[in-house]
Amino acid sequence: AKLFDGKLRTQINGFYMIYENFQTTKFDIFTTNTGTTNLTSSSKIYGLEAQADLRFGGLNLNASLSYVHSKLGASQLIDTRTLPPGASQLVQCGVGQNPPGCFDYSNSYQNISGSRNPYSPEVTINLGAEYDIDTGHGILTPRVDFTYIGNQFASVFQHPIFDRLGS
Repeated sequence: AKLFDGKLRTQINGFYMIYENFQTTKFDIFTTNTGTTNLTSSSKIYGLEAQADLRFGGLNLNASLSYVHSKLGASQLIDTRTLPPGASQLVQCGVGQNPPGCFDYSNSYQNISGSRNPYSPEVTINLGAEYDIDTGHGILTPRVDFTYIGNQFASVFQHPIFDRLGS
């Protein structure tokens, strides 16, 4: 909307997405290779974004707020960082086969169902202020900005020490 003779501009957006075949890195217990794979479940992402821009004379104030809810579907993966030393170099033990030539990964799977998507902060806030000063030789515009980005995770495992980014 444009209000007060165009001095205030606002915008509100909403979104809802179903992300099919979400891709992430997966550890293959039969080859001990790590590579990108499609998860069979979908990821749901929805949220709201709002922003406002107020210009009055040489003063310009702006603000934006976003809320994002993201959730991974049903999936289980192995986080190789949680395995005992050397285990990620061994293939899955077959029937009747015992370590040390192999490793039983059956208790190593982590349920990531319902986890947030990586790099998806729940809340983001931006505030800014600037003022145009006519110096006689040009315009000088000092500006101040504040940004808050809520916590987010760098992987689907969301380990609080290894993967947490932000506050």
